[in-house]
Amino acid sequence: MLILDRFEDETALIEYTDESGNIVIINAERKCVSAEVREGDVLACNNGIYSTDAEATEIRRRKIINRLRNHRKKNR
Repeated sequence: MLILDRFEDETALIEYTDESGNIVIINAERKCVSAEVREGDVLACNNGIYSTDAEATEIRRRKIINRLRNHRKKNR
């Protein structure tokens, strides 16, 4: 799963986890990332252009929200 970590000037830092469980950072030119992409989005790469995978991003965001809710419940 490719995830946009952040933008730094004209570079997009995209992370993924390799087969060994290591987090790998890809440095991509900002012009290779579609304008609608936001930090934290799950990405798809087609013909060298990164764009948001809307369905995967929504699933990921829901999982994160549920984890936060569960964590808060445990700490009350």
